[in-house]
Amino acid sequence: MSREWPGFSRFSLATQLSSESNGWFDDTTPYEGKWNLGATGTYAKNGILTYNVAGTTNQFPNEEGLLQPADIDGITDSNYLEQIRESIKFLNLSTGITFNEVTGNNADIDFTDNLPGAYQRYDEKSKQSDTLTYANKAQINIDLRPSDGFGEFFSTTILHEIYHALGLGHLGNYNFEIDFDTDAVFKNDSKLLSIMSYVNPADNPYINKPNIGGGLYGDNHSNVSTGLVADLLSIDNLYAEFGFGSSKAFTGDTVYGINTNITTEDSKIWKDF
Repeated sequence: MSREWPGFSRFSLATQLSSESNGWFDDTTPYEGKWNLGATGTYAKNGILTYNVAGTTNQFPNEEGLLQPADIDGITDSNYLEQIRESIKFLNLSTGITFNEVTGNNADIDFTDNLPGAYQRYDEKSKQSDTLTYANKAQINIDLRPSDGFGEFFSTTILHEIYHALGLGHLGNYNFEIDFDTDAVFKNDSKLLSIMSYVNPADNPYINKPNIGGGLYGDNHSNVSTGLVADLLSIDNLYAEFGFGSSKAFTGDTVYGINTNITTEDSKIWKDF
């Protein structure tokens, strides 16, 4: 059965990720959500977000509101630790947002690995209006399955969940699984345009592109280590008002690709871009 497809420019895709249409911050009332990176107001962060990978006694509720066991030893897999830190470096260089690694219970984002599944949830948030919510505390859980090394499937998953923590939803009306015919919003929905997409290129009947194969799941899935065009534009939608986003990416004299002056200390992801 044919259906009508909305406009699908990269800007339309970015709006889907960051606007009230995705309903990511609330199960019943859709509204935009993000961190207040300004210097004043509710949960003001003044351009700095903190994260903790070393363990915490904080307990986070599940979807039923029941508190789950604390993860007192934090992220223990070395590949996951590397990918978390490299994802943070990528986001810092891409947006200008400062991310500081801390220990203890007061980080803005706690990374855990003691519960099943990979997901992100907010523990503290404040609804400012029908179309705006500020976050103050988030959990990102990364289920400890055998990791397949830097830049593979779980690298994609980790950055995907961090983007959720920054306020991005999915590229379509789906979560956990997808039926393209009923759940896709855009005809060109695929992981070639957004790390927040569930659609492998080979599974979209309207584009003629292969999957970006590799990792634990071979060529059946696409694996990327970076945000893509819709993700970067969506961050602009959310954080440009605070002075952050693509306008703050590499403001110096940067050489990309061959003979790049980006070092591994700056970002392994950007150095190998």
